[in-house]
Amino acid sequence: MVAQKKGLSLEPELPEEDYLVQATEEEVEKILGNLITNAIKYTPAGGEVCVSLATVAGRMQLRVKDTGIGVASEDVPKIFKEFFRTQRAKRMDPDGSGLGLPLVKRIVEGLGGDITMESVEDQGSEVIVTLPRTA
Repeated sequence: MVAQKKGLSLEPELPEEDYLVQATEEEVEKILGNLITNAIKYTPAGGEVCVSLATVAGRMQLRVKDTGIGVASEDVPKIFKEFFRTQRAKRMDPDGSGLGLPLVKRIVEGLGGDITMESVEDQGSEVIVTLPRTA
């Protein structure tokens, strides 16, 4: 696993109950895959990535938090725009396309949810996905 090779602590915080959302397996895989891959990619060795799932106001909330390079406050509003990449992200991964987060945003919004990012440069980022739950 990439996280282990980098010496990262990967901490899942999952509830006992099952969460049902109106999404395909492919959509869920794209959301989780992109967010977790980014967290691992942009967190230096020895850092931490935490993935948590909870119910907030009757909706399912997924949080992917890392202790990575973070995003400057002026760049946070641009992070979900196609092809946008910060200069630091480009240095760490020159081959990235800037399409992963916009794809996740499109999927999440198509499912009736929303996605936000909170970030502090040199301290890490947290991406929060909120989706409606099904019965």
